[in-house]
Amino acid sequence: MKTAVLLMAYGSPTSMNDVVEYLKGIYEGKPVPEYAVKENREKYGMVKGTSPSNGIIESVTDKLRKRLGKDEVGVFLGNKHWKPWISDMVGTIASESYERILAIPLFPFPSHNVIESYARPLNEIVGKVAPDIRLSIVNGLDSSGMFHRMWADLIIGTDGFDSRYNQIIFTAHSLPTSVNDESGYDTAFRNAAERISEKAGIGDHLCGYQSRGKYGKSWLEPSVYDIFSPVASSGKKGVITVPIGFLYTHLEVLYDLDYEFGGFVKRSGMSYSRVPLPDDRPPYIDLLSDTINKGINGDFA
Repeated sequence: MKTAVLLMAYGSPTSMNDVVEYLKGIYEGKPVPEYAVKENREKYGMVKGTSPSNGIIESVTDKLRKRLGKDEVGVFLGNKHWKPWISDMVGTIASESYERILAIPLFPFPSHNVIESYARPLNEIVGKVAPDIRLSIVNGLDSSGMFHRMWADLIIGTDGFDSRYNQIIFTAHSLPTSVNDESGYDTAFRNAAERISEKAGIGDHLCGYQSRGKYGKSWLEPSVYDIFSPVASSGKKGVITVPIGFLYTHLEVLYDLDYEFGGFVKRSGMSYSRVPLPDDRPPYIDLLSDTINKGINGDFA
């Protein structure tokens, strides 16, 4: 069966001039709050208007195409909030006579947010554009031991990594809980932190959420700021973050975690550093290739 692998990402603008238009799409026609414009201009100003995520995901896509190298398998990239749009990619896939779509949202842990934000809209798009195409969606990439080994190796290979004198904090993106129960996401995050710690030889670690939105009152807790208070008086010299809730470098890591939280840690008199992300390194390509092969062989409904 001719299969199209559709990698799905959030998307980000490619220049400072695109920031406002990008935010209009996120707010779906509602007025964009001034704080959102100001904050995003500051964020994208740090990287001269282009998030590193754009190039990384394109590289991941290209490497998967070369790795799979099969006439019956094509690899496509579609974004929710910027070009190339998911809807356009579905149209392209349909025009090239694919019989099946294996969709992989590029987020590590299963969540209702992925279902509501990616799976449900994708089902609607496919139903309108290509109703005869069979659709399978992978919700989460953490079930494979390859995920835990990948992160453990990144930790072990990080220069200066020392859990004896530094507090290790695993982080993930917080999610709103007022509409959907995200306890499964929370459990997956904490279980992954535990398994990665075991493989990397880390005894003491904490789990905290980052990048909480400014809307709504109910979000997954605790935040990285909440768990830092006792760390500051623990005798540790520094904090090392391990953002296992992310798969590639982008502004929610560079700004929310490194700049904002990292700055907070440094102002408190401790050192701050972070383990690098999988990005387009071979272990991540291996993980995605394995996931794709399992999907092609019918391991996903």
